[in-house]
Amino acid sequence: MVKIPTYDDMKTVPMSDQGATGFSGGQINVASDTGLQSFGRGVQNMATNLKNIEVNKQKKSAELWVGESNEKLYREFNEWEKQFQIDDDSADGKGSTTKYLDKFQELSDKYLKESPNQYATQAWKKTMNNFKLEVFKSGAQYEAARLLLYQTESLNDIKDGKTYKVAENPLAWDVVVQSYTQIIEGLEDSPETKGIEGYANIWSDVKRKAELEDGLNYIAKTAIESILDEGDATKIKLLKKMFDDEKFKKYMDPDEYLGYKNKVEQWEKGVTKLEKAKFETKMTDSITVAQETGTPKHELKEADFISIYGKEDGEAAWYKYNKDLTLVKKSWAAGTTITSGNMSKAEIANYIKELPRDSADNIAISDHVKKVAAAMEKEMEDNPVGFIQKYHKSLFEKLKSDDAVTVQAAISEFIQFQKNYGVQDIDILGNDHRQEIVRIMMDPNANAESIGVIVAGMKTKYGDHWDTVMANLISKADLNGSVAASLMYYNEPEFNEIFNVAKLKIDTSGMDTVVGDVTKDVTAAFEPVANALVGGNRKNVEMVDGWKSLIEKAVLMRLKADSTLNVSDTVEKVMDTFINKKYFVMEEFIVPKQFTSYDGESIEMVAEKYIEDIKNTDLVVLLSGNEMRDKIFNNTEGGESFLAKMQKENISVNTRWRNKADGTGIELVWSFDSGTFPVLEKVPLTDFDEEGSAEQQIEISWEELDVIIPKLKTEIDNKKNQNLKKHPAWRPYNKLITDM
Repeated sequence: MVKIPTYDDMKTVPMSDQGATGFSGGQINVASDTGLQSFGRGVQNMATNLKNIEVNKQKKSAELWVGESNEKLYREFNEWEKQFQIDDDSADGKGSTTKYLDKFQELSDKYLKESPNQYATQAWKKTMNNFKLEVFKSGAQYEAARLLLYQTESLNDIKDGKTYKVAENPLAWDVVVQSYTQIIEGLEDSPETKGIEGYANIWSDVKRKAELEDGLNYIAKTAIESILDEGDATKIKLLKKMFDDEKFKKYMDPDEYLGYKNKVEQWEKGVTKLEKAKFETKMTDSITVAQETGTPKHELKEADFISIYGKEDGEAAWYKYNKDLTLVKKSWAAGTTITSGNMSKAEIANYIKELPRDSADNIAISDHVKKVAAAMEKEMEDNPVGFIQKYHKSLFEKLKSDDAVTVQAAISEFIQFQKNYGVQDIDILGNDHRQEIVRIMMDPNANAESIGVIVAGMKTKYGDHWDTVMANLISKADLNGSVAASLMYYNEPEFNEIFNVAKLKIDTSGMDTVVGDVTKDVTAAFEPVANALVGGNRKNVEMVDGWKSLIEKAVLMRLKADSTLNVSDTVEKVMDTFINKKYFVMEEFIVPKQFTSYDGESIEMVAEKYIEDIKNTDLVVLLSGNEMRDKIFNNTEGGESFLAKMQKENISVNTRWRNKADGTGIELVWSFDSGTFPVLEKVPLTDFDEEGSAEQQIEISWEELDVIIPKLKTEIDNKKNQNLKKHPAWRPYNKLITDM
């Protein structure tokens, strides 16, 4: 981090002396007595003092401004520096110093524009000169550190390449020594960077010498071990000859050299290739399993390495393995924070942002967590159910519950979790379960009665989420739209016939004109149904399209069987069978006739009366999502908030009814261009608890309709019952009207 320079003191900038004003030269000559002379000097001194006071004020102001602005710039720059290092994806950090200086200059110029006076400007420039040196040092150090890391990694790759050459042909050793020496010598500081703090001596003479020796030592040992592991007799003979010629002696300590020489000479008596392979498989498995679980598969000890590789090689191998395993464990632990914390996408991003990247190990840990986060994001997008099964087990277990209430609550939580993660295409079934349902529904031998039982059970299980389930089945698992629509008749006597029609593929050859007429007439006749169902719930689009297709299919089937039939008459009859005899089609919803003995006009009357009466209830305010705006307009000090009043006043315009997903009634929703939102009311937790309250959606069940309609008709006819609107049945209630 940049070290903040201190502002010591600012020297007073001299100002030119000015004589006192207000007397002419002639007047001063006349006033030659001592009194007048003293008076003149007094006036002059007063002017000087006033000038000095003003200068002092400006200097104090400058001092305070410079100190405060310097602190602000320091904090702002350091925040930028942290973020820059997090976001920096350059391989070698090239250009980082320039970016540091550019950012510093940008901030310095920004604050300079706010300078209160010339003394502040002068002091600021002086202070910034010192600050700029610190920025340059910091940038150069960071750039040098990234360059060193990059060069070190490159050298590791180079060493591995040279090792491969020697392992393939031991006689290439002399050439490898020469080329690697040239590479290391090329790392010497250039004349341009020798005097730059941070850059100077990152590859000093001592360090280059050590790297050359260590590098050739590594290449020699690794190549020898590779050849011994391979067990190629020809290569081992060449190694023996090179040891006889003392080719490796210069690059190994005496004990190390003797150990490898003995290994080569006694290769046939040593550890077999198979035993080494088994042990190295254990090492690999340990690291792999640790990456996935945080715990190695095998508890390998230093003694195990020594027994395989000998004392010195074994100790070195153990050190490397233990170092790698430690880093894997740390990376796994950091990743576990996001895989087991039920975190949103934004929370994960913030967590990664805060991870340190001040060392090679920390960079590796941070990069590992980024990879885990990327994999999680892809998994959530591809398979949300699989995601929570893996990363949010408690929610997954609730989804598998046998209790419908628990499942429905879990689905609501799951949907919100997906939205918080940025998922647009919501899924609540999972691909496997979804495909299984479709397989059952589309089975040519499927029994309608059995399908009806399955549908009844699913509607009970999923409740208000039934429309989402059907949308998933159609869009994600290719459930035929006609078959999906036929399920609406699952509890009716004609279901067997309707279900079988839905699965039929009708041969329309020779019926081109007829098909076009059928589509046109069905579309026109079905339009009120489509408008009623889709206007309040866009999830119904695919289901409605399937329903229309089902009706078209039923019409075509009849026309195919009897070519003398009229298209318009046939459409009318099918619409009567599928729609008109079964449903009241309102402007905003449809009502199954089996659940009420009243007409559509009476039902519309109840719906309108509900909207009128809920103006007197305690509604939950629908917020905009803008925190500041909602805080201002939803302030309830002194009574009801502005938002509450506004929404109640406009409730007739901004709401509409729609069918409940589970088919048990209708529900009231706010209707805006951005979407629909449930209208909620605050109700007592219990009949005896006036303090606590719960939020309950405003809805009317089919059963409630038949209770309310006659009561309302009586009220309208007699104009007597003034208490009806106060009755619990006029609230989004849990119970029916019992008395009046």
